[in-house]
Amino acid sequence: MATPSNLSCAILTPPDDNARLDTAHRLRRALEPHGFATAVLCDADSVHDGGFDFVVAMTALQPKLSACPSYALFDRADFADVPGAEAMGRLLSHDAYLVTGPAEEAYLADVLFGTRKRGSRILPWPVLAVPAALAARRSEVLLVPFSAPPSPEQRAFLQALAARRAVRVVAFESAAGAVSEALDTAVEPVPADGRALSVLAQGHAEALLLLSTLASCRLPFALLRATIAEAGCRLLDGTVDAPVAVLLRRIEAEAKEVEERKADSDSAAQALRALHEATLEAKGYRPGPTAAGPEPSVAYLVRTGGRSAWYLKRALTSLAAQGYPALRVVLVVWQGSEELDGVLGQPWPFPIVVVHDTGANRSRTLATGLRAIADSDAAYFGILDDDDEVHPNHVRSLLACLEQRRRLTVPRAEVAYAGSVEIVEDQKAAPLPRHQVPLPVPARRLRPGAFFFPNPARLWSPAVHMPPHAFLAATRLIDDDMLMDCRMPVGEDTHLLNLLAERSDFAFSCEVTAVYHFHGEGQSSWWERPVEDRVAERLGLRVLGRVSAMRAMYGGVPFPSVDHPLGTGVPEILFVPPAEARPATDGPAVSMGDGVANGETLVLSVGGYQALWYFDGLPDERPASVRLPNGCGLRVDAVPAVLPGRRSWRIAHRFLVERDLRLAPGELRLEWPGGPYPAPLGLRVEAVAEGWRLPWSRFAETSGRIWIFGAGSAGRAALGHLTRLGLASRIVGFIDSHCGGHIDGLPVRPPSDLEAPSAQTDVILIASQHWEEIRRQLAKAGRRGVYSSHPINPACLWFLP
Repeated sequence: MATPSNLSCAILTPPDDNARLDTAHRLRRALEPHGFATAVLCDADSVHDGGFDFVVAMTALQPKLSACPSYALFDRADFADVPGAEAMGRLLSHDAYLVTGPAEEAYLADVLFGTRKRGSRILPWPVLAVPAALAARRSEVLLVPFSAPPSPEQRAFLQALAARRAVRVVAFESAAGAVSEALDTAVEPVPADGRALSVLAQGHAEALLLLSTLASCRLPFALLRATIAEAGCRLLDGTVDAPVAVLLRRIEAEAKEVEERKADSDSAAQALRALHEATLEAKGYRPGPTAAGPEPSVAYLVRTGGRSAWYLKRALTSLAAQGYPALRVVLVVWQGSEELDGVLGQPWPFPIVVVHDTGANRSRTLATGLRAIADSDAAYFGILDDDDEVHPNHVRSLLACLEQRRRLTVPRAEVAYAGSVEIVEDQKAAPLPRHQVPLPVPARRLRPGAFFFPNPARLWSPAVHMPPHAFLAATRLIDDDMLMDCRMPVGEDTHLLNLLAERSDFAFSCEVTAVYHFHGEGQSSWWERPVEDRVAERLGLRVLGRVSAMRAMYGGVPFPSVDHPLGTGVPEILFVPPAEARPATDGPAVSMGDGVANGETLVLSVGGYQALWYFDGLPDERPASVRLPNGCGLRVDAVPAVLPGRRSWRIAHRFLVERDLRLAPGELRLEWPGGPYPAPLGLRVEAVAEGWRLPWSRFAETSGRIWIFGAGSAGRAALGHLTRLGLASRIVGFIDSHCGGHIDGLPVRPPSDLEAPSAQTDVILIASQHWEEIRRQLAKAGRRGVYSSHPINPACLWFLP
């Protein structure tokens, strides 16, 4: 760590955002005179091993990926198109925040209070506010247009002004020659109809207008003034009496403002230094004030063998970086090597207890290491695979989280966990979640990992599985159940997490302090070898009856009973399983229990539905046909689905009901070209209430003009997303029942415009929280098959049949 007088700082800024790039360079210029060694980076990979003392991210949408503290410039508008859970993960990953106004400060304060994220300071720093000209990507070169030749006084003024500030002189074509001669310099001619001048003015922040003394030129001057004002360019008027004095006074005022801003920069730099010093202690990067008693002892279980000892050295180095004197390591070695002896021979700042368990598998080494920890006097324990690592504040931040929750919750939480960063090595990595928003500052190796709050129904699900080295737990929770070898080749750490969840609540630190590495050695490439059905079955069976149903632990998803009699003897027609055997669904379910088998009918109202057909045995690869009640056929493919305890699979397909339908037994039929038929388990019919999810790429494949229904903030967000997809040329305008005018040059029209014959083939995208009402309104007008982007999701949108 550098001395307080010499700090190194990395400023991360999106490479394609000129406004933030300029602000980053202004920040660098403000910090360097005060002892900061700064670097402006547009590549997030550079922050991992760059040796920086802290990182400043020019947008809080860029998550913390560094081992050093991360401070983010917060602008709520950056999160307009980001799903809520992911937005919170990006925002809360940082250690502290910089804000440019009271609104952002108040919003952040509420979020930090609600999430109990401790020790995160908010630094008001108006010096980082992006100038309006830069925010609109306008040039700061002063535009000076003429409709008539300037007076000698105006010529002298322009010469003095050009020495102080960059200017661009243009003139109407009819006067360009005379203006050029009077100024003795080149002048850009523009047509006098105003369109060309409007294009020029849109690229400038300010324009200086010098009124001509010729009465015959007053009308062209008025045209010039109106054209520039409509282009959004700030007007600076020069008077006939004293144009030089007026403008020079303004320049002097600007120079004074620059000096004042420099003074603001001086105080802001000192404030940032104080923020950093306070964060180091508040976030556990270094010890805080001496506590009344000794710090609790912490033991880490590290298992090693079978891969390069370099990995183990990296893991132990990350533990040494904790600077925690009461830390010890229990190292279980299942395969030794000469390299390992060299690593253990280094002077580590903590004691290492080596336990040899030659030839053991992962579950046995876990049980062996936990027994050694239970026999010690360690108050807390954690697990660290030899190929992973933790950030320098991992231990202290988790202990602080537990101490905070101890005062707030009954019963108290005795397990704390943190978010993680993932690092891709050897071009090996698990697939990214589909919903993940791209990083504003790109990275090839680094990416955000697990970051979620303790929802019992999600903690251990495969979709949001917590890295096993992200937690710290009380040693007293270890009992005979945990010390028993579960004899699982993989998933033993998940089993341990299930047992801990049975014994204690979990507390989330809202920090990112764990690092998960993907590479080609050992279990790191687990995604290439999916967990076998038998492992998932065993994970479920080993917690059967131990936890309440709401916790829904890994492997505990309910499916139809293996001996359920539904469909017996009728292999080609399946029935609805009983209510207690329903798989989890997103939308409201339509279920009749055993009604179909009893000869009753199923009533389906207008809308979209999904049928899930479950079968026993191995998947049948033959293409099947669905026969719907209206006589239409639909070809579907067999999609395997894991059912705990059996080799099972399913077929899933969607169908549309265009009018209320009474579905009698056997009318929804699944057929193969010939026998034998697969053995059925059950059929489930679900109502897809909101419509069908589609990727944005499917929307881009549509043809015709695009109308955005909704002219509010959601409509503007949809416009921005469509523009990023390259569809701006197809957007003809907005539809709104309550307002008119223009948005970014596009007209806002009433819904009646959609009734025109020319609009019948247009594509309608609803962008409003009132999408249900709008959908009904369009349906009454005969418009079906529309799309909805609310809530905005970069991964997908809704098709509303």
